Parts: sequence; C-alpha cells; structure tokens
Amino acid sequence: MNVEKLQKVRSVLQAGDTGRAEKLLEGIEERDAEWFYLRALIYRKKTWFSESRKCIKTAIKLNPKNEEYKSFLNELEQLAKESRKKMRAEQKQKEKNSQKMREAENSDVTLCQAVCEGICYFAD
Repeated sequence: MNVEKLQKVRSVLQAGDTGRAEKLLEGIEERDAEWFYLRALIYRKKTWFSESRKCIKTAIKLNPKNEEYKSFLNELEQLAKESRKKMRAEQKQKEKNSQKMREAENSDVTLCQAVCEGICYFAD
C-alpha cells in the first residue's frame, strides 16, 4: 500500500504539481528511502537545495545501492558547484564595480577641485 502511495506522489510530482505531491507525501507515515528521495525532489523544485541534499543523503543511507538516488545527489552537487562558481563571479563583478565607483568619485572630486581652482584663478 505504501508503494502505491509513493508512486502516486511520484506521478503527481512529474506532472508538476509540487504542492499536491508534498501534501500526499506528508500523509505517508512510513518514511523509507523512496519517501526521502521524493522529499528531496520536492525540496529541489522549491530550490531548497540544502534540505534536498540532506534528504537524498538519508535516502542513500537507507538504500545505498539505488543508482537513481546517487545520480540525483551528483546532480545536486553539480548544481551547488555551479552556484558557488556563479556567486564568486558575481562577487568579483561587485568588487570591480565598487572599485570603479571609488575611482569615479575620486575623479569627480579632482575635476571639482580643478574647476574651483580655475574659477578662483580667474577671479583674482
């Protein structure tokens, strides 16, 4: 009976109804490897990657031979790696932009000083 419920959750999830799949999953009391795998899929769809990773690791502990679970964990780890790389690139770009802003501010001050000095010079 649990297998049928889990299959239902999987099909609802594949149809794209994450909210309904989550409600169905919560109604299943026995939490086996498949339950944790499905929970990991739901978390991933919600972009809750840390929670998804915890659940898939639990699924793998409960069923270490399941290749689908291992593949999903590898996918999550690849996403995390790409995300970290993107965040580092964004941080570098922010730092460059900040440096450019500081340089522009300094150049504006220098320009203002030159204009003021020029006005003062001609006023004498």
